[in-house]
Amino acid sequence: MEERKKEDKITYQWMFPFFIGLLSILLRIPKIPHIYGYDGFEIIWMAHAIKNGALIGQQTWLIHPLSYLGFYPFSQYPVGLPLILAAFLAIGIPLTFSLVTIDILLTVICVIGAYKLSKMFFQKEIYKNTFLIMILLGSKDFYNYTYFTVHPRGVLLALSPWFLYFLFKIRDGKKLVSSIKLLALFSVMILFYRISWLYIIYLIPFAFMVIFSVKKIEEYGIRILGSKVLKMVFLFSVIGIMVVGFIITPDFDVSLQSPIVESTTIISQIATLGMIYFSSLGIISLFLPIGLLSILFIDKSVCAKKRMFLLVTILFMALSWKIPVYSIVLFLPIYAWISVLGIKTSVDMIEKRVKFKYSAYLICSSVILGAAVVFHIIYSLAIVSVKITYFVTLGAIIIYGVFVAFQRYILKIRVKHWMQIFVFSIIIGNVFFLQTTYEGQERYTSLGVAPFTVDYSQNHITEDELLVINYIKTEGIEGIIITSSTALARRIGGMGFLPTIPGYHIEHPLYYGWVSEKEVINNTQFNLTEFIDSFSLKYQGASYEDYILSQIRHLNITRVTTIITLISLNIQYFVAIKNPSDNSIYPCLFHPYGNSSYYIFDSLNRLNPTFSTDYLAVFKIY
Repeated sequence: MEERKKEDKITYQWMFPFFIGLLSILLRIPKIPHIYGYDGFEIIWMAHAIKNGALIGQQTWLIHPLSYLGFYPFSQYPVGLPLILAAFLAIGIPLTFSLVTIDILLTVICVIGAYKLSKMFFQKEIYKNTFLIMILLGSKDFYNYTYFTVHPRGVLLALSPWFLYFLFKIRDGKKLVSSIKLLALFSVMILFYRISWLYIIYLIPFAFMVIFSVKKIEEYGIRILGSKVLKMVFLFSVIGIMVVGFIITPDFDVSLQSPIVESTTIISQIATLGMIYFSSLGIISLFLPIGLLSILFIDKSVCAKKRMFLLVTILFMALSWKIPVYSIVLFLPIYAWISVLGIKTSVDMIEKRVKFKYSAYLICSSVILGAAVVFHIIYSLAIVSVKITYFVTLGAIIIYGVFVAFQRYILKIRVKHWMQIFVFSIIIGNVFFLQTTYEGQERYTSLGVAPFTVDYSQNHITEDELLVINYIKTEGIEGIIITSSTALARRIGGMGFLPTIPGYHIEHPLYYGWVSEKEVINNTQFNLTEFIDSFSLKYQGASYEDYILSQIRHLNITRVTTIITLISLNIQYFVAIKNPSDNSIYPCLFHPYGNSSYYIFDSLNRLNPTFSTDYLAVFKIY
């Protein structure tokens, strides 16, 4: 009997991660008709270039060893992810299938790493599973970057649990083997995303944890950490660092088009940041504040050594909180860890006040599920209604029901009802919340008329853009394509592998020979301030894109001299955004960091396009 129970426990331990992985994979089956993303189209373009010989040919942006890692000018991304995608394309696998395959592989990698890491953080299986659910089914960022797209951040988020796992393994034993694995993993991360070098930050709290492991220091440290005065000092220090981080960090990452606020005041920025963190980390992040307080004031919430690691890491999280896109990428496992600690603390506190032992889990699960429903109602009423969310959530409920039935009636494994309800509530609450924020984000940006439909930075490629790509390829391309949107340029350039002017320095100018290798090398230098700001060496030479755009900005397309100028600049096509209500051309260049009026786009209204769709117009110059 005991042997049977032991086997059941082992089977359940590996079955649940398998189920979460399977559910995560099923969620990533495309529910939209076309490829999604913004930066992902640049990765697709790079993959096509590598497939065409950019790694070894003369036509390339890889002009320096740092170019391969994305640290050199005109090399925005390392070659790791494009290289993998190029390999899929080279063996004849279609692009859409290649993207989905890569996304599934990253999901599997993350499932295994997150579960192995959770076993280091928590003793009870219920909290290990909760941690796993939050990472896989609660993180909109991880979902965003691994759903029908490719993005280096998706790779980084998938590997981040492994990074922490090997880091903790160094302290626990097998130091040499774990150190080699950590170094190899870090090298792979750098090859996929240049921001990976910031993971060195983790070595600082790790060093504190190692020092704290010395027996005499640990005994003395526990007494010091137990001081109420020190706890309050640390709490106010964290708040102070958050204020400092808010002041010194640029505003570029704070969305100025938030669905809840439109002004740029400090209060609206904080509200927007709160919305971003809440929607990105998932519904369990409700318990994040409780987890933070438990680390500070409840000594038994986590063992002393790991508590020291968390305390130091929290300082870095506080300093970087105004840049959620990087803070979440760097600290997602930590945010999940603290949130699950918040649930654990809440359960412990409730258990002391109720007679029925397991009602604490049911109360917490009710809070999670209820909060997800309330958020969904508010989101649907105040921002935008969603439709696919209901089908996805219903599918998750059915899949969980099949899993429970298989576990109970086929494998004969009996799990307590309160545990099944708790797990069910967390899974469904996370899926419901995740799908609401994801679909709501997509639908909210598609409500307005063009240019927002085709310009928004997180939108999928449209049918109109695919028609334009097909038209240009049919007509033939010998020159440059100017578009009235940088996002539009990326999508057309990536999906069609066409020479578009994206509006800022990425790989295109070097690859297409618009700037010379010698010019880039001669005008590149290391500047610490610039490197910290852009994670790249500084390029001080002339910008080909800026030169072209400045040359054509005020031109009148109906004049012969304008046509001569365009031909001399090798501009062959204009792809402009139309207002579908009257088919007029928008007179602006839409850029992620600001829009500018361009008379040449306005003057296009005086010509008939050579090709037109509902939202786009193509003008062929020669």
